[in-house]
Amino acid sequence: MREQTVTMIELAAALALFMGAGWFSFQMQSEIDSALESANVMTQEQSPAMTTINMRSSSDELTFSGSEVLFMLREVQQGMYEMSVDGVLLPRGTLVDNVNLSMIEAGARYKARYTYSTSGALASIQYYKVR
Repeated sequence: MREQTVTMIELAAALALFMGAGWFSFQMQSEIDSALESANVMTQEQSPAMTTINMRSSSDELTFSGSEVLFMLREVQQGMYEMSVDGVLLPRGTLVDNVNLSMIEAGARYKARYTYSTSGALASIQYYKVR
């Protein structure tokens, strides 16, 4: 009888470990699935260059950091619009590898001026450094 008790305890412990491992892997799979779904929504439904900004008041002027301007170059490369930075024009489809990016200072702040086509689509963005 004692051997059967020990065997049942070992079986119960093994079953508890198996169930715990199964539950843990299910939780991890759920979190991975949630992260992939969030990434899919971000890349499919919204431009990755769009950010949510907390404005302190309605009189605040919207500025972008140099790193945000560099990030927007990805959409220029994809041909979505053209961009100019401090007077340097980057036409649609410009390969970022062929551009001297030293004109964009990562720590600087830039204001943006938007130009729209007659259909209402974004045609170009002009960034100029805030001094």
